Amino acid sequence: MANLPAVGSMVHSVSGPSMAMNGVVLAHDSNAWGEFALVLMHSGKIERCNGLNSRPGIGWHAGSHVCGYVESLPEMDYGNYD
Repeated sequence: MANLPAVGSMVHSVSGPSMAMNGVVLAHDSNAWGEFALVLMHSGKIERCNGLNSRPGIGWHAGSHVCGYVESLPEMDYGNYD
């Protein structure tokens, strides 16, 4: 089993220098290629985390990251609903 973050925990994804985004783990799931965590990113996208990195660098890490810090989530637009 991969080093998956716990459901409800805060994680961040690093994709390059000063490029990080925070998120919250929603659930664990699996498919033919293995287990993964579903992460709701602060941008509103849902991403798959295949495991946490144990060293600095590109990938998934436990906890929030100051470069990816968002004080509040964006407001939802419910204008398309009756």
